[in-house]
Amino acid sequence: MLSGIAGGLLCLYAGVAYNELRSCSSIAYMYLCGAYPLTQVFSVLAIIAVVQTLIAFKTNNLIKMENNIWDYKLNYNIPNGENLHDFEKRIDEFFDDIKEKYHDKSVLIVAHGGIAKVIKSHLYGMPESQNLAEISMNNCEIIEFEI
Repeated sequence: MLSGIAGGLLCLYAGVAYNELRSCSSIAYMYLCGAYPLTQVFSVLAIIAVVQTLIAFKTNNLIKMENNIWDYKLNYNIPNGENLHDFEKRIDEFFDDIKEKYHDKSVLIVAHGGIAKVIKSHLYGMPESQNLAEISMNNCEIIEFEI
């Protein structure tokens, strides 16, 4: 039975075709003795383990990328995007435009967390590490200030 399970895992992981293993008597025995459902369970469990590993790997890489994106010293360039310095420059230009056009008015700005992090770094100062990932944000957080 163990050789049947090993054969099933060999099919799953190594991509060995069943036709190549069919001549093996332990494989034929596995099907006849009822071990086949057990190998299917192990195959499903193996697939689940692989998927969980890939999710954990992707999550860890996203966390690392998130920290790199917000590190002012690294100035990480997002693929097909912009780096933090260019992002900050674009936000500064937006505020200059707001000050010029609406200097005597109240203005409501609704933005995502990235823009809010840059705004907070200007209002409250850059973190000592110069990594904006350390700036905390709450969902639907309201920041009121004058420029």
